[in-house]
Amino acid sequence: MVRIGEPHHIEPPPADEWARRSYPSPNGGFTLAFSEGSEYAMGASCWKAKLVGPKGKGTKLPYALAVAPLAPWSPDGGAFAYPATKKLREDGRLLLGHVGKGIRWPIVPTWPEGIFWSPKRAALPVIGKGWFSLLDREGRITASREWSVHARDPVYANWFASGERFFVIGRSPGRKVTFREYDANGGALGEEPLDPADLVPFDAQAFASLDREVFSLRTAPGTRSIAGLLDRWCDARYDAASGDLRLAVYRPTGPVEPEPSAAFGMPAGTLTAPASVQWIAVRITE
Repeated sequence: MVRIGEPHHIEPPPADEWARRSYPSPNGGFTLAFSEGSEYAMGASCWKAKLVGPKGKGTKLPYALAVAPLAPWSPDGGAFAYPATKKLREDGRLLLGHVGKGIRWPIVPTWPEGIFWSPKRAALPVIGKGWFSLLDREGRITASREWSVHARDPVYANWFASGERFFVIGRSPGRKVTFREYDANGGALGEEPLDPADLVPFDAQAFASLDREVFSLRTAPGTRSIAGLLDRWCDARYDAASGDLRLAVYRPTGPVEPEPSAAFGMPAGTLTAPASVQWIAVRITE
């Protein structure tokens, strides 16, 4: 089992590069390049994708629907994977490509949120809301699991540095957020609590009146977010080399009060509160 260290507050890490991202293969022969990030529908983004060879020649690939977090290359550098779509406004799917051999679309659930090759073996967990499928290098499913989730909650995952175990962070309805550990074959090894209410406590009772499904957090001038962000992590970044897991959650910065602006068209008397993101880090030890 892993050990999760004591949390400590940290400064916000640098923002991820959104519009462009490149991933060289482990052997340096090819690069998976994403560029010209744009929003093609409300809340839905896409990127142009291409496979760039050693001489700089690029092969166009289907649109990518996410560029991070992602570990797209198999350890031998011969296979790559990313969340893609055959056509914009169609469901997001797993794209699996083999250098020099074309691409395929393995049959796994749509809209994967995490695609992470093991750094040491040909094992590819593809993770979404309430599910993961473990694939081999050829796209064959070797293991799969399903569980119930909150529909709005993101799912976070990654491999440990050993490449022999991976983890999934999420929560089921009526439960707190947990850190679940799996072996390289998809077998469950155990779980540990990792809930923001425990690691970044606040006076939850004072803000219990905020409707969690309503845009009742004033997160920036002219911006409103759902109050459910008080109950879940809104970002997670893992550094396998150090074992540091950085987590972000919204926390209130002022009292509950009626919405002060009429610009959002909320019913009279809708309760809101100001809030901002707080970051913490914990050390994960295998």
